[in-house]
Amino acid sequence: MKKENFENLYNIDLKKYIEKDYKGLSYLSWATAYKIAMEKDPAMTYQVYTDADGLPFFSRGNVHFVKTRIVMFGEFKEMMLPVMDNKHNAVTEPNSRQINDNIMRCLVKNLAMFGLGLSLYIKEELQEIIAEDKKDTKEKKIIQEPILTKDKMISKLTDLPKDKMMRMLGHFKAKNIFQMTEEQVKEAYQKIFIN
Repeated sequence: MKKENFENLYNIDLKKYIEKDYKGLSYLSWATAYKIAMEKDPAMTYQVYTDADGLPFFSRGNVHFVKTRIVMFGEFKEMMLPVMDNKHNAVTEPNSRQINDNIMRCLVKNLAMFGLGLSLYIKEELQEIIAEDKKDTKEKKIIQEPILTKDKMISKLTDLPKDKMMRMLGHFKAKNIFQMTEEQVKEAYQKIFIN
């Protein structure tokens, strides 16, 4: 594929075409992707592969997927996609609507291989990496948090301003911090200093 064809499709400003799913992930609708592709290459064609029985999906036990092929700028690219529900979970017993929806998703993903909308997949992967990094950081914070004894936590809690101390004692129905159980001290310490 010519580099300029790929770059022209990749660099299209898609902001006005982007839609969001229920998770807030950005996507390009199949109709918009098809329209833009046809504007860029009116000779573009696509094919939905069928199994030996003529059905537009393939199955191996409870695993189901669809496969498409697009010819654009005189070159072809193929794409496969597992049959998923609207929450992006694999479907073990797909219905015809799920098959059709996934064929259209597969076509959009197939067009991304030519550059159209590929940036959305890159952003999605970046969001997943960022979310994973945040999870790792939170886990490291929990692991790195020094183990504090009840006395050390009480020592730190006694430095609280009087109004916060009174609210904390009221919450635990204690007259003073030394009447609080170890679990109550841990809970207070967590809420005030860690979360």
